[in-house]
Amino acid sequence: MFKEKENKWTRERGFWEVNAGDLVTLVTAAFFFVLTVAAIFIFLFRPHIPGLSDLYSAPPPQWPANQKLHLAPGETEMRLYPAKPAKPPEPKK
Repeated sequence: MFKEKENKWTRERGFWEVNAGDLVTLVTAAFFFVLTVAAIFIFLFRPHIPGLSDLYSAPPPQWPANQKLHLAPGETEMRLYPAKPAKPPEPKK
């Protein structure tokens, strides 16, 4: 009358159940291998990639020499390190 359910613990396992973990490991290893080979190639040969190479080889922007802070009323600029280091005190004899 009722169809008996297949026992999932004793039935024969399928292809994906048997090999899925190994295939995921191989695909992940292949992915990182390709990334490593590409990084070594770029590091050793430094290919010219139009647009990208120009972006990273451009000189840094020139900032104005006398930049001023825009402080709120009542705030003051605090310098953590003075331009010249203070001399240590003389030892007393």
